[in-house]
Amino acid sequence: MPDLTLDATALEGYLPHRGLNLLPDSVSLSADRLHAVSRTRVPKDDPRGRRLFTRRDGAGVDCWYEPFLAELMALTGVPLLHERLAPLNQVAVFSMISRLTFYASAPIDGELVGYADITRDRGSFTQFSTRAEVDGV
Repeated sequence: MPDLTLDATALEGYLPHRGLNLLPDSVSLSADRLHAVSRTRVPKDDPRGRRLFTRRDGAGVDCWYEPFLAELMALTGVPLLHERLAPLNQVAVFSMISRLTFYASAPIDGELVGYADITRDRGSFTQFSTRAEVDGV
């Protein structure tokens, strides 16, 4: 399979059950479908309304509200499973987080880059490792 980049519209075809929660601008899938990278930049007048998913930090900076940052990481990884599940009329779902660590707030005005890597794959159970950075941090 070749590398594949999905924009927000194409991502909706991969994850129709997510509805308005399709946060990334794009998700790029590696040819082996083991790695994915998402890119998200939320402009001041975001037509998709993603500024709703923010909170203000102690300095008054608008940051990603952490549960939606976790959702964005899920949306980075689960498209990797689409081509395997679609022929079975199944979709990938994100079921749990075993460990979540935030090292700093993620300002919404920067470019958020998410990374997802499949670390374990056993039939219908797939485990991911994810991480994110904003403007290289």
